[in-house]
Amino acid sequence: MERVTDEEAGEGGWFWNEQVGSYRPPGALYCRECGVLIQDYDHLCPWTGTGIGRKNMLAFKIFLVGINILCYFSVTLIIIALLQGLVIGE
Repeated sequence: MERVTDEEAGEGGWFWNEQVGSYRPPGALYCRECGVLIQDYDHLCPWTGTGIGRKNMLAFKIFLVGINILCYFSVTLIIIALLQGLVIGE
């Protein structure tokens, strides 16, 4: 986030945030777990340990798709292995 003067902050709707000792832009929230301001804060991801907001939403969605693909692939491999075990055992 860019630095602004007190006058620019007041005109742009920015508010002083005591937790970070800085002005926060409209739409930004302070994340206590991360200790930073996050623009368009969505949630705190327990798996990555980061606050999800505007600048990392795409990366988070790609992470979710990748995890789902790996999960489905693992389940498919287990099913194939079980089916092959049944065929070999007969």
